[in-house]
Amino acid sequence: EPSEALLAARQAKAWCARSARMVTETMVQMLGGIAITWEELAHVRVRRALNMAVNKDEIVKAYYNGNAELFAYPMHPDYHGYYEPLDKMPASVKELFTYDPAKAKKLLAEAGFPGGVTIPMIGYRERPQTEAMVNYLRAAGINADLKFMQYAAMREQHRTNKAGITHQTWGSFN
Repeated sequence: EPSEALLAARQAKAWCARSARMVTETMVQMLGGIAITWEELAHVRVRRALNMAVNKDEIVKAYYNGNAELFAYPMHPDYHGYYEPLDKMPASVKELFTYDPAKAKKLLAEAGFPGGVTIPMIGYRERPQTEAMVNYLRAAGINADLKFMQYAAMREQHRTNKAGITHQTWGSFN
């Protein structure tokens, strides 16, 4: 039925537009979870510092014209049963989404890196956004040695533990 197909297409387009407006904690993703191979990233304080060093609200305003949402990483709201809204998270999680470069520097020092750290970073798209993150990180004492490459090459580096940090985005774009 043509009218049903048209309705389905409209619904799909609306869902994709909604997804395009959502940014899933558009921050760096630390490689490997618990099995991190980069010494600096093995420290939970360094990983917390990475998150607190980036002004995610400013990125939403500057690069998405305010048409994005920050989620409590790593789950997307469409993952029912797993997603928990940020406002319902404990204070220790909410703190991670607060821009605080001074606290990030303090966490680096507590982790044994009072002079800061240098960590390789790979991006594959959205260069202005990625470079903004690099600048925020640098201001907090984290030198992200940024390289851009094709997605397949970045994924290979990520999967084989050859990337310290990767900037990856989550969602659909239309």
